[in-house]
Amino acid sequence: MATSVSDVKDAKLAALKMAALDTGTKDNALKAMADAIIANRQKILEANAADVADAEGNVPPEILKRLKLNDDKVDDMVASILDVARLKDPVGETMSAIELDAGLELYQKRCPIGLIGVIFEARPEVVPQIMSLCLKSGNAILFKGGSEAKRSNRILFDILQEAAASAG
Repeated sequence: MATSVSDVKDAKLAALKMAALDTGTKDNALKAMADAIIANRQKILEANAADVADAEGNVPPEILKRLKLNDDKVDDMVASILDVARLKDPVGETMSAIELDAGLELYQKRCPIGLIGVIFEARPEVVPQIMSLCLKSGNAILFKGGSEAKRSNRILFDILQEAAASAG
């Protein structure tokens, strides 16, 4: 998940598309992402096992513990994505309104930020958590994950991106 200037430019363009997604499309994409994790559970765990094998003896035990995925953590990933799908769409929600003058009203509404960058290490479950929150809020994202979880992060990112794209 290396990031280049080209990646940033592409992500900025994607942010415009993400901001325009309707609630149904976002929720369908989230459900597709959860289904994709279930369908690819074994691939995810195999990629993670390779990351763990490489990290053993090279990272502190607490980092190794955070790095390791198991069936329960995969189930938690699925549950967290579905929890986000059930949330109310925040985009367009009116936060406050005030009448400034006769016929002149001011509204404060929620809108996407645009492009969000996330730097993290040794926690592959961050990928579905942040992707689902950014999708629901209409934001594009750039990840920079730690090298100790490179296979886990890559497979999760690829699976989730493909699932979301296939849903619209």
